[in-house]
Amino acid sequence: MKLSFEINDFELQSQVFIELLKNELKNSTEFLESNSWKHENDVKMYQNNVDACKILLDYYGGNDEN
Repeated sequence: MKLSFEINDFELQSQVFIELLKNELKNSTEFLESNSWKHENDVKMYQNNVDACKILLDYYGGNDEN
């Protein structure tokens, strides 16, 4: 399936991007907090992902709290 759309409103683009970042932060944090076995490389990657999301949310003015 291919989904394509264009948003010309900058404010709307920013809000969509911030919500996507918040969702990614939430999912990555949940993975790290889960009790299932995790490979050390996965933990490093997800921790880097959490750190990056927090930095981007800070930069774009989104609240990085879940």
